Amino acid sequence: MKIDPKEVSGALDRRLSFLKADPARRARIMTSIQKKEEPIVKRKLTAGLVFALVSVFLLIGVALAASLNLFDYFGKQDERYAKIAPQSTLEAQSVVSLESVTLGKTTAAITGGYYDGTSLMIAYEITNATRAEVYDPTPEQLAAMQKVEGSLPVPDTRAGEAAAAFGRAAAAGRPAGVVVHEVFPSDHTATKDGIELPPDSEANDVTPEGARYAIREYVFPLPQEAQDKEFLDVQIALHQSTTYFYFDGTFGYIQSGDRQDAGVMAARVQRTASEIKRFTGTGVLDGRDVQITVDATAMGATLMITSDEAFRDLGDDAWYDVVVKDDQGTVLRTQGQDVGPDGHTLVFPLEGSGRSPASLQVYLMVAEESESQADGQEQAKPIELLPTP
Repeated sequence: MKIDPKEVSGALDRRLSFLKADPARRARIMTSIQKKEEPIVKRKLTAGLVFALVSVFLLIGVALAASLNLFDYFGKQDERYAKIAPQSTLEAQSVVSLESVTLGKTTAAITGGYYDGTSLMIAYEITNATRAEVYDPTPEQLAAMQKVEGSLPVPDTRAGEAAAAFGRAAAAGRPAGVVVHEVFPSDHTATKDGIELPPDSEANDVTPEGARYAIREYVFPLPQEAQDKEFLDVQIALHQSTTYFYFDGTFGYIQSGDRQDAGVMAARVQRTASEIKRFTGTGVLDGRDVQITVDATAMGATLMITSDEAFRDLGDDAWYDVVVKDDQGTVLRTQGQDVGPDGHTLVFPLEGSGRSPASLQVYLMVAEESESQADGQEQAKPIELLPTP
């Protein structure tokens, strides 16, 4: 299919999957901290990617980068992380060390974590995680690549100047090719005893040296079997692969190497002293009396609205909405909406502010496509929720 340079240009800042096996992981990345990129050292490309697992060893009280607290690092853009940074240290972790002919030495580890019984956040660091080189395929190599049906996939431009140059060339309609080598984490996380921990979002950064820093947040609340533990032993598998991209001026081509296992990052995350607070109140929504309950921690909350009558279907241009503020006026942002199976309950997951709220104020409204949330909030009456003993 012919490539639209405008589509290519629009894709440069998106995280797209390098691998057919992991499209969900990149799709779940909701925030990304960008840094100025610098050229990387080019190395001779070998025919195959051969990784040797050198060592996996247990460290007690030592992080991969002891001087770098990633909650402080990302806290410069999101103050929630900065507020809980002092509680993010680990008592134990495993560090994975790898050697490859394409990347050299790579190390990876979970370096921090926050767990309060219902919320979980994991920080990890992979040094020398990615590298890109110019790729000029032979006719035989090009014939073996897959012709793209649709928009041309663009590699992470933070992988180095070669990746960024490929994106610029393709956007301008000029032939270009790039090969990207990467060690990356699985989108799956589980506890040592097999509890699946569904991820929700990830803040990540790639340094000019090719290191990857990230904080992965998990759904709130966590699955019931992962709640209220003394600690969680978490594990994230590592994979490595090489992916080839080529644009001939009209059509795009891609070829993904086989994904290979590259070890497992593991750590014990102790539960913090943060408490779960419950707030309750009553109000009116869409002309009916409702009961409001919020269970809140520093980093997350769940708001439930229940009614004796089933909530009606509002159609495609309207929806039930809420605005929730804590005692300092900080808005706890909604993370979606669910309707209970009986139709009598609305559930809104909320993002915490980084501190446990002392009180909450809620605005209930029916939002419409033609008006802003601010307009709806002006028409709604604030409801003070009281903490329960």
